[in-house]
Amino acid sequence: MKKLLVVVIVLAVIAAAIIYVPRYIVGSGNNVGVKFTDADLKSAMDKLSIKDTTAGNIDLFSLSQGKFTGKKSVDTSLTDQEFSALASNSNEKNGPIKDVEVKFLSGGQAETSFKFTDKALDFIKTNDVFKTLNIPGLAVSPLNRSLIALKDFLGSYISSLTNNASVYAKGSVVKDSKNSVIVRIDSLKIGQITMSAGICRKVEQGVKDFVNAIITANNGFSIDEIRVEDGKFFYKGTLPDEVTPK
Repeated sequence: MKKLLVVVIVLAVIAAAIIYVPRYIVGSGNNVGVKFTDADLKSAMDKLSIKDTTAGNIDLFSLSQGKFTGKKSVDTSLTDQEFSALASNSNEKNGPIKDVEVKFLSGGQAETSFKFTDKALDFIKTNDVFKTLNIPGLAVSPLNRSLIALKDFLGSYISSLTNNASVYAKGSVVKDSKNSVIVRIDSLKIGQITMSAGICRKVEQGVKDFVNAIITANNGFSIDEIRVEDGKFFYKGTLPDEVTPK
């Protein structure tokens, strides 16, 4: 009986370590410290000729699957507070991220922090991100169903670790052509964990491809100027007049 009790205690310790130690290591992370108000949101919307807050709710999923109509000219700049307020409001209802903060630095750089929402985590799980890991020789059979179940568990477990952990990134975005940009990510953290240079390059490429697939002439975008200077984001060109999900 004593041996059984010891085994139970050991298993409980192991289970606690599996659940809580990685979360302790990941930590909650840090925000970039940009505070904004409703007045900042209104100011940003006025500068971009957005009529109401509903029109401002253009989250990342809506952009990736959106229908773009019309075109309007824009020549303005947004402060840290205005940009952060707009980004947070846009993703507030249906976006994959929340608590978005953006801070513009010197030398054309900026840093941002945000958290993933349940919608983003559900996307990771339902799109088989971890199920499609390339394991040589893996085939569905009674012998390796446990491996597939393990990958399902890893998908849920890893995504749960990132929940409520701030993602931090520092980098730059510069104009490449009339309808494309170059993205550079110099630093990337999830919670307190710093991602390697190799992961930064992969995320960098993914962000670049995502953005450039959207900012096309057919969608009403054209970039005459895009820069970060004096703690502000400057944009001159055209933007779509309306974006609605498909």
